Amino acid sequence: MGASLAEDLFERDDELRKKGMSMEGVPLSTHMEKVRKIRKDMQILEKLAKEYRMETSMAECYEKVAGECVKAWRPIVTARYPGSKAEVILSRPSKELSTRVKSKGTAIQAIIYLWLKNKLQTKSNRRRGIPDMGDARCARSE
Repeated sequence: MGASLAEDLFERDDELRKKGMSMEGVPLSTHMEKVRKIRKDMQILEKLAKEYRMETSMAECYEKVAGECVKAWRPIVTARYPGSKAEVILSRPSKELSTRVKSKGTAIQAIIYLWLKNKLQTKSNRRRGIPDMGDARCARSE
């Protein structure tokens, strides 16, 4: 096992991806079968709604089934485009990430920094003369 929960999760993700499985441990082919079935069900609902002129009445049902299709599709999309480890940890697309994030450790430090900054950088602290974390970091490096 890895040194941290994040490392354990990434190792598990890599293992499952190599086996063609989702993070739930279910084969991606099973997820695809479910998506195909839901799509067929949606086509049936749409056909029935048109045939019996019940489009308005069936809209809520169709919407719920479409939502289930999105849920069933999510593990497939996640497996096909996992993004970088830094993207996962920082919850940001790669275009917003610094190129300096080279390791999981650095990414974990960055997420802790961002969380602390969000919690500690408040209007109340600024009014009391407490510098924000960016100011403190700059002062320390001088």
